[in-house]
Amino acid sequence: MGLQAGKRLGTYEILSPLASGGMGEVYRALDTKLGREVAIKVLPDRLAQDPEALARFEREARAAAALSHPNVLGIYDFGRDGSVAYAVLELLDGTTFREWFAAGPLPPRKAAEAMIGIARGLAAAHARGIVHRDVKPENLFRSRDGGVKILDFGLAKHEPAAAADLATAGATEPGVVLGTVGYMAPEQVRGLPADARSDIFAFGAILFEAIAGHRAFQRDSNAETMVAILKEEPPELPEETRGLAVPLDRIARRCLEKDKEERFQNARDLAFALEAYAGYVRPSADSPSGKPAAAGRRSVAVLPFQDLARDEPDPDLGLGLADATITELALLRSLLVRPTAAILSYRTRTVAPEEAGRALGVDAVVVGSFQRAGARLRVTVQLVRSEDGEPLWASKIDTSLDDIFAMQDQVSRRIAEALEVELTASDERRLSRSVQPVAGAYALYLKGRIHLLDETREQVNAAIDAFERAREIDPSSALPVLGLADAYARMAFTFDPDGGWYERAVAMSERALAIEPDLPEGRYIRGRLLWSPQRGFDHAGALTEFAAAAAGRPSLNEAHHWMASVLLHIGMFPEAEVEFGRALAINPLDLIALVHTGLLRLCEGRFPEA
Repeated sequence: MGLQAGKRLGTYEILSPLASGGMGEVYRALDTKLGREVAIKVLPDRLAQDPEALARFEREARAAAALSHPNVLGIYDFGRDGSVAYAVLELLDGTTFREWFAAGPLPPRKAAEAMIGIARGLAAAHARGIVHRDVKPENLFRSRDGGVKILDFGLAKHEPAAAADLATAGATEPGVVLGTVGYMAPEQVRGLPADARSDIFAFGAILFEAIAGHRAFQRDSNAETMVAILKEEPPELPEETRGLAVPLDRIARRCLEKDKEERFQNARDLAFALEAYAGYVRPSADSPSGKPAAAGRRSVAVLPFQDLARDEPDPDLGLGLADATITELALLRSLLVRPTAAILSYRTRTVAPEEAGRALGVDAVVVGSFQRAGARLRVTVQLVRSEDGEPLWASKIDTSLDDIFAMQDQVSRRIAEALEVELTASDERRLSRSVQPVAGAYALYLKGRIHLLDETREQVNAAIDAFERAREIDPSSALPVLGLADAYARMAFTFDPDGGWYERAVAMSERALAIEPDLPEGRYIRGRLLWSPQRGFDHAGALTEFAAAAAGRPSLNEAHHWMASVLLHIGMFPEAEVEFGRALAINPLDLIALVHTGLLRLCEGRFPEA
């Protein structure tokens, strides 16, 4: 076709050519109405008269327009000018992944961070029933600012899909081979229906290429390449690219399973696996502490709140207020929060906030005090920088034992603001979804949680009593029921294995999740109950639950710890080390996680590190 500069398509003026491909030619253009530059994709002459090509071109435009996601190329308009069909797209500045890969293997962390965005974009597409069917490096774009986008939905299939059945979203008709050789899934090679898991296979091929520096199934001819996809495994990573790339290689190979039932079943789980990797920094061999750290996350600890009256009949209220604040802050993905277990020693000793912050290895410390008059509380909260003791934020809050949730929400948002932590949309959803128990029930729930911090039989029984009283006050709340599930599980696993506690724990766990299905601690408890002798150590089921718990409450170190324990027991050592690293980044005092990290390094033959 070769449109010339100055040519008009509707209100768009062609400026210069950008690229061309089998499904269209792309030009830089000026939107004369809005005064902005855009990209315009038009069908070439040889396809302009083909009804099937026109339909496919329109489908690409509609598929892209159905999505509004930062990792999917935006589409502004679609139209025809005489015999020319065109789509108006956002103008990008950067390179395709194919051009990016030309320089050789990517550093593992950079590869993971880029592919996280692609996984999120695919998850958004699959959630709307859109399967790309031609994911390849030429269709992935990296902007100069580091952002990534999925391009070219020219082979996309759009069929409305139920959220519960994303794996089969947009399945193609059998007998039609679509895609690009080298990135097609085995089912596409065979002409069988393609679904979201076919995109995941292509994703795995690209991830492998990013870290290996060569394609997973590159052969001398297309026919030989397709045979390799059907019959052969990807080669081992080159020796010089191993090390931190090994966990990514495991993820890529999981995507590249021949049987689509053995792959990641949705792109959201794939994104989570990559986020778990990207959030972990392997400590250097000469690190004096050997403790891994989290990358790119601000850290905070909440010390027990001090009772200014010093005659409070409930001596654990200050620790309960701290625990409630910790639980709320742990919802924020960009904030690393020390768990309540890590701050217990500060219950009985007073130190300067900055001293505690440095000892706990955090950027800032939350200190608080309270005065109680009946059910009313006057709470003073201050955020102090660990480096120099500089106050970053302070506030006085009048609240009550029946309205602690409102205080938690206000404090969490102000702390995030003071630490310059941006709340994402998912953070906002997590912060807003908790349901507050009725009067008195939450205070009893906090009392029960404090009892469970000291795991003796006497304390567990005291926790059961507190949770049962809270449940009597508010039967509709999931929290007391969840507390009972936790306490019953501890009785079953530690004190009385044959006392029927396991069955009661399962019943309470399922009841809590029936009330609040996405409750992270509920998913964690369910995972613990699945990974037990009574359930035959259901590895897959437990991993699913632990991953969901960690996604819902990113600083829930127990979820990362137990996920790592399962991975260790099934021999997935690199993945286990990543998760133990995340658990230790949250709680460096998790001594069992340190022991298990040493054990897995021993199993891998890394004796000095062990």
